[in-house]
Amino acid sequence: PGTDEDFLSFLHSQKSKDIAIAIGPEGGFTDEEVASALKKNVQIVSLGSRVLRAETAAVVSAALVSQTWR
Repeated sequence: PGTDEDFLSFLHSQKSKDIAIAIGPEGGFTDEEVASALKKNVQIVSLGSRVLRAETAAVVSAALVSQTWR
């Protein structure tokens, strides 16, 4: 659900350096959680088709943000 956008493309398009990252649980976010986020204008992005463990997704996300905004 929602609009998936490539995470790196999203980072490069940001004018603000304020970001919050929510890593989904095993099985992903529920439709209700996604709908609630979209109502609050949360931009939903993806790390791609590969499924990562929560611990790994957090490290990868932090590394991508750090690399993009150094």
